[in-house]
Amino acid sequence: MSREEDIFHADVQRTFATEPGQRVIRELVLTHTRKVFDDNPYKTAYNAGKADLVTHLVSLIEDKLDAS
Repeated sequence: MSREEDIFHADVQRTFATEPGQRVIRELVLTHTRKVFDDNPYKTAYNAGKADLVTHLVSLIEDKLDAS
């Protein structure tokens, strides 16, 4: 992993390790990963992108916690 990636992972961990950060990530998971599919394929693609971003953030947080 590059130095920039290490710094980024540390920043993500520091941001979401706080109580407010935990509340934010919980809200993101609840609001952006539950309903992806829609009758409109463009809305489905948009929702899938939001869900992917939230899933990526969660994986960064969990990876950093596992490495600690």
